[in-house]
Amino acid sequence: MIEFARSSEFLPSKKGSLVEFVEIAEIKSKLAELVIQTKKMEELKISSAKNAAIASTTSALAHDVRKPFSMLKMVLNSILNAPTPLEAQEIAKGSLPEIAQSLVTVDGMIQDVMQIGSNSKPNQEAASPDTIIENALNEVFRIFPDAKVTIDYDLHHKHGLFIDTLRVARVFSNIICNALQAMGEKGIIWIKTYEQPNFLEFRLGNVGSCIPAQNLPKLFEAFFTSDKKGGTGLGLAIAQKVVTEHGGTIRCESERNSAYPDGFVEFIFTLPTTSELCETRKAPLPKSSAEVHAQFASMKPKNAGAASTEEIALEIELSRKIESMGPQLPCILIVDDEAVYRNSLASLLHQGKLPFAEIPLMFAKNSDETLEVCGLQNPFLVIQDIDLGSSSKNGIEVITELRRLSFKGRVCVHSNRFLFGDQKRAFDAGADSVMPKPMSRMQLMKIILQALCEMTSVSAANPIVDELVPSPQLAKRIKLAFLDDTKTFTMIWKMNLKSRIDIETFSKTTDFLDRAATDGNFLASFDIIVTDYHFADDDPHTGKTFAVEVRKLGYERPIMLATNGDFTADELRPVLNGCVGKEVPTLEQVESWMRS
Repeated sequence: MIEFARSSEFLPSKKGSLVEFVEIAEIKSKLAELVIQTKKMEELKISSAKNAAIASTTSALAHDVRKPFSMLKMVLNSILNAPTPLEAQEIAKGSLPEIAQSLVTVDGMIQDVMQIGSNSKPNQEAASPDTIIENALNEVFRIFPDAKVTIDYDLHHKHGLFIDTLRVARVFSNIICNALQAMGEKGIIWIKTYEQPNFLEFRLGNVGSCIPAQNLPKLFEAFFTSDKKGGTGLGLAIAQKVVTEHGGTIRCESERNSAYPDGFVEFIFTLPTTSELCETRKAPLPKSSAEVHAQFASMKPKNAGAASTEEIALEIELSRKIESMGPQLPCILIVDDEAVYRNSLASLLHQGKLPFAEIPLMFAKNSDETLEVCGLQNPFLVIQDIDLGSSSKNGIEVITELRRLSFKGRVCVHSNRFLFGDQKRAFDAGADSVMPKPMSRMQLMKIILQALCEMTSVSAANPIVDELVPSPQLAKRIKLAFLDDTKTFTMIWKMNLKSRIDIETFSKTTDFLDRAATDGNFLASFDIIVTDYHFADDDPHTGKTFAVEVRKLGYERPIMLATNGDFTADELRPVLNGCVGKEVPTLEQVESWMRS
């Protein structure tokens, strides 16, 4: 009893209190269980998020691995089917640089995946900090040719590094690439060094961006990404792995304050040094991206961009024709309400060795100016846009008026607008040819040679001049829009389809949507739209979200997804009509897509 009485001191003295004690105990038990369940749910949530990130990385890797093989297959088929060795050479010249860049991207992603799982020790050697910095800047600005960045240095090192140069190079390039992307490729980055016992501290920072405080602890986790398109989500995890393998540490600081109202990001990491002093650098480190790009430009081959054999032959033929006509050459009239197009055509006349400068140029931006110049100057060639603004007659109406006034010169319609029946109406009005914008130098030379031959009563069926336009009696051609950020794909599609289909290509969804928003006839001119799914990092859309925007604008015709990815019918509905590969389709295939 005595022992019981002592124990009872810790129990309620009344029956009601005993019930309350049990109830409290049950509540505490349930709270403990709830805490355990919450922790499990958080663990599951983290695991689920990580699994989703891994799945996203795997999907991106699969897409990027397929991409160069698709390009190679398409290019090889085009080369095999090229009518002449010269055209095959042009196809290869235009596509191989992009294929090579795609292979470099894939190689980098594979290296990321392999390096994050590697247990090999770094192969350390003596290296100059300045050389590591310079090589990293060269690598980064080769990837970002449009960057406009100033680089500030505050360097306080005397000793060399003892590092695995290849692995450490990835640390620098990953951090600087992230900085450029975050700041929109414009602004200021800084590189600072401070000596510590046996280590050199690096500080790589930029202004104009800020990492949320809640993301800072996760930055170095594998597969962590803050909605960044592309890549593997392993860059900073690899940076941490490389630094720690060398015995160093790495961290990140970021915030907005009175000194940096738009924010700053700074990575601080340490690498081991040697006991030897650095050699004095002979040339200063580059102080801007412009300096790096200027150095790249000076290293390009002098014959880069040389004219093709066919272009040179056409120049010679046209030069002879101009010389045979003597000093009194009639003029060419360029009619366009946009100064940029007038100037771009004019600039083509001053390239190469051809004496185009001897041909007088006249310009008109509306119907009244066109009729006035033709009445006074009687040009032998008129390059005529269709849309000339709301206060002017359109180009087809101008051509009708010119022919009514017995104008005998050659007229080439040069426009982005070709609605149903526009081509036939142009020919019926008296146009001699129809060319979509932009016009190449080769096409311009052919048109001028044709016009000069007609003016001097010489047959325009010159063996060097190809037929530029189809007969007006032909049935309406399909007009197709093809969107892909890979130049090789757009080039091969256009090259192989242009003789059968009117095809217009775009590398950015925003370019297409901007045109659709400003030109009321633009969207309706396409019979079918074919779009890629993955676009560059600076493009806000995927193929599916782009299709959603196009549907909002009222487009009801088929939109096809051309991709190497795998999509189910449910993933495509309701905005997309089907999924096709990257291979160039036949006319029959396009017609079948239009029926989908």
